[in-house]
Amino acid sequence: MSGGRSEQARGERRHSLKLGLLLILITCWVLPVLIILGLSGYFIRNNLERRIEGTLATNADNALVLCGHRLDSALAACRGINYDGIVRKAWTDYQASANSVRLYETVSGYLSQKYSYDENFKSVMLYYTDHPDRIYFVSNHASSDRTSALHQYLGNAHTAVQALSATLDTRALFFERGGAIYLMRNIVDSSFTPYAVVIMECNEEMLFASVGSIVWLTDASIALDGIHYTVAGDGVELGERSAVGYHAGEGAYYVYRQLSTDDYALSLAARADATTITEELTSFAEIMPIIVILAIPLLLLVFLAFSRYVTRPLNALVDASAHVAAGERGYTVSPLPNSLEFASLAESFNSMSLELKAQFERGYEEQLTLQDARIKALQSQINPHFLNNTLEIINWEARMEGNVRVTRMIEALSTMLEAATARGGSPVVTLAEELRYVDAYLYILSERFHDRLRVEKRFDPELLGCKVPRLVLQPIVENAIAHGIERGARGSLMISARRSGSNMLLEVENDGSMTDADRETIARLLEWDEESVPEDRLPSSHIGIRNVNRRLKLLCGAHSGLTIAETEDGHVCARLVIPLSPDERGGA
Repeated sequence: MSGGRSEQARGERRHSLKLGLLLILITCWVLPVLIILGLSGYFIRNNLERRIEGTLATNADNALVLCGHRLDSALAACRGINYDGIVRKAWTDYQASANSVRLYETVSGYLSQKYSYDENFKSVMLYYTDHPDRIYFVSNHASSDRTSALHQYLGNAHTAVQALSATLDTRALFFERGGAIYLMRNIVDSSFTPYAVVIMECNEEMLFASVGSIVWLTDASIALDGIHYTVAGDGVELGERSAVGYHAGEGAYYVYRQLSTDDYALSLAARADATTITEELTSFAEIMPIIVILAIPLLLLVFLAFSRYVTRPLNALVDASAHVAAGERGYTVSPLPNSLEFASLAESFNSMSLELKAQFERGYEEQLTLQDARIKALQSQINPHFLNNTLEIINWEARMEGNVRVTRMIEALSTMLEAATARGGSPVVTLAEELRYVDAYLYILSERFHDRLRVEKRFDPELLGCKVPRLVLQPIVENAIAHGIERGARGSLMISARRSGSNMLLEVENDGSMTDADRETIARLLEWDEESVPEDRLPSSHIGIRNVNRRLKLLCGAHSGLTIAETEDGHVCARLVIPLSPDERGGA
């Protein structure tokens, strides 16, 4: 009684999936959306300025760090000349040979290879201190006017560079002349004595490009070692002001950042128009009611989609399960659901239902076949115990007479009788046991054929303990001898067992040949249909092939079975495919 009440209570607590979905949508979607929208408006209004300031500060910090990386890359490129040694070697070779053409080609080629594709510089100039008026020049490949940069440098900066190099030692220096920012450095020898000077005209747009990524940016300026450069808009005056702040009188947000290293000092001043930010927030406030209105049809759409793609397929699967549970094996879901997942699930259910039906039918058929075989055995066979006892008496008499050949043939026949009567009752034996039956059969035939029959065996020792159906190999050997050896004066037989992936392959190859009639007969036997080819119409020599193939598929599955085909050498090979159990596979 208590168990019945428990089942009844559990049944009372069950609810419709649609009702549950509706409650989930209202609880987990509609209410949270309304609450979130209300709270979002409140907190956005109260925390707007702090968030804007934080965003500007983060963007400015990131932009300044990226500018620093660009400047560090430019400094590394400037110092690289001194470490490469090419400029120094060219100068040393020139002093020894006085070949100015070779000096020009070497230095110009080196500068072009190293800097013409460096986007941090517009142009690069170099001169040796012994010949300050001989300028080695290269411009960036993207430059449209490659001569104006050299003229601008000669007219505005060359004289200043010569003066600065005398006091620069090994430091790199940023300086500005004629509206252009240059980077210069002395090139020194091993005793730190300057023998050349390299001057690089910086590409300000590339060096400070990251400043343009600051959100809401309207104006910005950069100061590099006291050199002021306007990056965006009208620029911003660089001075001592707060780090980040809103200036109500100007209606703008300001952000100031600084970065100092051993090589340079970098400052950033940026301005964002508050009106632009406010307009975006106003638009957001106007969109909020629209979002609420659109949420209602969207909610209905989700509910309908869930009903179509989830509820209906589930109901179909539940109904199909009820049919199968009621004994209607083979019942299938049709048509398949539209959703990929449920379609796959329905296909799996259909496959399992059909397989269940096939297994029941196959089991029933196998049971009928087994009963029929037992009846035929009772009708056509002598009592096995009586026959074994009789053979033992005959064997004993032959031993007493010293007739070893008769004794061995009786022992082989006893082995074959033991396999045929299946004293142990098991339908499977080890491969070693099955080979014992084959050896007994081959011994009996060897007394018949003598040297006309040659047998070769090749077995993987690891497979001898694996399970195979009883008497699955002997009928194939018998068929090979009947159709391959008896037709000729003599013949050979190859019996092998090997592993192929997760299967065991047993092969019996004879040096006979196949006719077109043989091929047609074999194809018909291996595709045997009880209704089209009754057993009593098949030749006795063919029943063994058919039964082996059928037993394999019944005991081991559809992937197992027997094939008979010709090899490349023109021989006939019968192959048995037997799946290995998981334990037998792991032992490989």
